[in-house]
Amino acid sequence: MNTKNNQRSRITKHLIKQAFISLMHTKQTGKISVTDICAAAEINRSTFYQHFEEPNSVLKELEDEAISQISEYLISIGSSDTVHSNAKAYLTSFLRFIKKNDELFRTLLIENNDLHFRKKLSDLANTMTLRAFDVKMDEKTKGSIYRFLVSGSLELLVDWIRSEYELAEKEFCDLLYGLCEGSIAGFAKNS
Repeated sequence: MNTKNNQRSRITKHLIKQAFISLMHTKQTGKISVTDICAAAEINRSTFYQHFEEPNSVLKELEDEAISQISEYLISIGSSDTVHSNAKAYLTSFLRFIKKNDELFRTLLIENNDLHFRKKLSDLANTMTLRAFDVKMDEKTKGSIYRFLVSGSLELLVDWIRSEYELAEKEFCDLLYGLCEGSIAGFAKNS
């Protein structure tokens, strides 16, 4: 019986999250109400409050799950040695993951321009950049360069999604990697 309740609870939370994502296509997150979510998920208010405190808690859980899925995926496709020795293959695989999960990324990064999600994604990407491009320079300078590269790469990623993935994953990877590698090499050469 407990398993049935757990399954029902998971299904209800899934319905609520899907309703929230659907609403994000037409409304800014701050304007999505519990009433909107309940109508879209075809549940009552008390059911919503059994699972979430407010609409923003749905968004936070969606963001955290997305970042967790990305982290797990990145861990599953390679160790830090793989990242360092074959960063392009790693990045290409990550781009495939984004494309496969298009609706979530498109909704959070473009349609709703979720700044909290962008920050979380940038932090994760910054960590991965540190592994992929191990440059010998002082930590403050290196951190600044990596944050700059991640911010620019994130904007290019958003453009890539907007273009309906006009470039293939490998081509887009080559572009991102080349820009990052060239920028780092140019800065290291001039310092």
